[in-house]
Amino acid sequence: MGTFINIVDKSRGIPKEKQEEFKERLITLFRQGGMMEQQIQSLFGKKIITINPVKYDKYQNIDFIYNYFEDSLWENSGFNGKTGRVYSRKVGWSFFNFVMESAYVLESLYSDGDFVILENGNPLINEERDCIAWINSLFNENYAWKNWDFIKVWNLIKSDENDYDTYLKRYRGFGYEYDPFVPWLEMRALKYGINNMREDVDEENQEFVDRLIFFSQKNKEAVQSFKDNSTETEKQQIQRLIHMINHFINHHDEDYPKEKSLFNFVVSLIWMNSPHLALLSISEVYGIDFFEIYQLLDHYDSVIVAGMKDMMCSVSVRELSDFFDIYPENMIYFWKESQFKSIPSHLKDWFLQLKEMYDHYMQNSIDIENPLSWIMDMLVYAENNYYQIYVFSDFFEESIENINDQRYLILWKIFEDMIYNEKFYKIGEVIFESENKEYLNNDWTLMSKDKKWNSARLKLRGYLGLIANKELRKKVFGF
Repeated sequence: MGTFINIVDKSRGIPKEKQEEFKERLITLFRQGGMMEQQIQSLFGKKIITINPVKYDKYQNIDFIYNYFEDSLWENSGFNGKTGRVYSRKVGWSFFNFVMESAYVLESLYSDGDFVILENGNPLINEERDCIAWINSLFNENYAWKNWDFIKVWNLIKSDENDYDTYLKRYRGFGYEYDPFVPWLEMRALKYGINNMREDVDEENQEFVDRLIFFSQKNKEAVQSFKDNSTETEKQQIQRLIHMINHFINHHDEDYPKEKSLFNFVVSLIWMNSPHLALLSISEVYGIDFFEIYQLLDHYDSVIVAGMKDMMCSVSVRELSDFFDIYPENMIYFWKESQFKSIPSHLKDWFLQLKEMYDHYMQNSIDIENPLSWIMDMLVYAENNYYQIYVFSDFFEESIENINDQRYLILWKIFEDMIYNEKFYKIGEVIFESENKEYLNNDWTLMSKDKKWNSARLKLRGYLGLIANKELRKKVFGF
């Protein structure tokens, strides 16, 4: 059990000329979404875990299991440099999940052709639009929603494992925001017939749906009349009708044929503005499976169906924080010096307190006999008493390189003062089952927010983020 993402990829892949840009944007998406590498550091018989933003290895692979904002571990996910594909296993339901969904959506946006993302077998709907909204924010883009055509999506994903009724119900919930919701009405007509499109439609949209049903019926009557009076073979008739639909899709003009039945077919198609319903008329009149002839239909992204223009043509720009509560302490590592003005005042006050502590120690200096062993002891203690308190790998290595530098030792001394602070210690106990701290009081991924994000853990994580963020560190401590 768990949440898995998989894809149905009928595209021609990412064009060669776009692959490098895709990879650059993918690494940005992973980093801004809080995906981190973990490294095990072993010194003096002690082991700690350090973290750093993900990066490409020498084989152009990315692999990770940890999300910083969620502070949870899931299963290996990332990017395969050999195949050029995003991959994942269990992804959870929070930050890790959303970032991986977004990674697949980014891949779909760069891929040339049909590409459907599924979660536990169900296509993404609102989730995909949310991912696009974040992607548009990250890269100052205006990507549209590619998979608004739900019949096309169904044609790509349909199998013995997918139930059409379940599929209908899933999309109906999305439809309320966009009534009259033509793609959903088309799906319902395909399953239950044209007249059934009235079901579950708000009263204010009944008139629109009745008009759609009226012209759908006229369209079907026109197809029947054409069939009854044509001297062509049925195959030729079907080909001719589909040709007219494709002409409408590609040109959307009023190129009316002379035959009365075909004239009526085109007029009703124009009024419906739905190639799918016209194709359904052909399917029912000629007794042929809808999806057998569906493949002959041109893609019609150019046809803006009623109520869908805004949704198809643009997706609003939204930040990651628009979807999730992100504690400001967890943002410290990611802030640039230029963003200092927007940092909450309570954190600025805290930074001033930290600078006072730093200056105090600088005036008196500190003497540590074995500083590296001392640092390891602190990090082990923090892990045992506050849980998953990770120092950033770059700062850990920086500290080793400057192990006798008073500035770095003082930063670690402040950390020591924090972890051994009696008040911090008591606050941090909330995540443990008992005083011996042998067991957590719940599964970490299910831990309540007020316990998981207690003020002690937030401050410790925020501090380690601050000293690893060179821009802010210089702003606060002067180096």
